[in-house]
Amino acid sequence: MATVINITDKNQLEQILQEAKNVTSGPPTTVVMDFYASWCRPCSEIAPIFKELSTKYTNMKFIKIDVDKLEYDMDSLLSKGQCECLNEEDSHSLAQLLNSSGGNNSKTYLLSDTDEQINGPKENAPKTVKLFINQISTPDFDSCEIGEAVQTLELTEDDIKDGGITQLNFVKFQNVNTLTIFVKNNQSSTDQTRIDKLKFYGYPVNTVNMKEFQRVSGKKGEAHG
Repeated sequence: MATVINITDKNQLEQILQEAKNVTSGPPTTVVMDFYASWCRPCSEIAPIFKELSTKYTNMKFIKIDVDKLEYDMDSLLSKGQCECLNEEDSHSLAQLLNSSGGNNSKTYLLSDTDEQINGPKENAPKTVKLFINQISTPDFDSCEIGEAVQTLELTEDDIKDGGITQLNFVKFQNVNTLTIFVKNNQSSTDQTRIDKLKFYGYPVNTVNMKEFQRVSGKKGEAHG
């Protein structure tokens, strides 16, 4: 009888995925992952069905991951060469931020180009942030301003403290290929917004390496027909 495996740490998850991939004979083992939260009603409703499936398909591995207890740094899966910021200051770019450890005392940070629309010093830190996923092309500022975001964040001073983590509605972010972050304003409505550190936490849902994808043509920010 197959059982559902509750994942308790990152190393356990990576070991299971590695073992499933490196099967000595036959095709790789299929791993079915249930990302859940204790407060999520749909998660509770699907749990018995998930367990039943594990007993029916004994040739597969069924694992459960509590998204509130286990964080996975997505830095290694981020295609940094294809990341861009539309109004960055040249001396403090997004590329520099993504390749640094960050922190309030770091000299490496993202700074907007004389525009409040870009975690930094609290008076310059983002306030209203809109998140869009899987956009066909890079949207402009007007599109982001009026467009319906997957989630809109209203950050407080507690949210922007060093090391702070802002929780997202994980149900809406289960299939993300691209993420667009639109910073509408900052904490004190000053001309420039500053971000000292930016980290993404989540879990890969397939084995596609996005770093192997290449831009088809044109420059960053250009739309393709």
